Amino acid sequence: MLGNLIGHTVCLSGDVKFYHYTDQDSANSMIISKKIDQSTDTANDAMLELGVYLTTMDCKHALETPAMDHFGTKSGKFDAVFEIMLSNDSIVTKVAGTREVYTYPDDLYFTNADVKTIKLHYLNNGGKISKTIAVKKTHTPR
Repeated sequence: MLGNLIGHTVCLSGDVKFYHYTDQDSANSMIISKKIDQSTDTANDAMLELGVYLTTMDCKHALETPAMDHFGTKSGKFDAVFEIMLSNDSIVTKVAGTREVYTYPDDLYFTNADVKTIKLHYLNNGGKISKTIAVKKTHTPR
């Protein structure tokens, strides 16, 4: 579960599912590079703080909600969303002044040990999932 210390580092207790909303072209580039680059442009992208922006709001929420939380507007470029299961070894920061926005403190490499699973959901114009692919599956030793 997550702590409620806004603006503070949160150590996860147990595995937690996060979502990273983006557009399809960027999602495809992330698949190829096997990472999500952290936002570092404080004028345009990292307006709240540096890091990979994550939320606990899943695809069942209207797309306007994550757009409002991230961009402060009801419009956004969201037609793809990564569903990322982070282990309790992960450290995230709850962004001050937001409801459900967190940052991962660096580039989020799909091969990181604290990244357990990743799915990519493509969304249609109505914000519904039209296709899902497994990007990283948990490896279970025999």
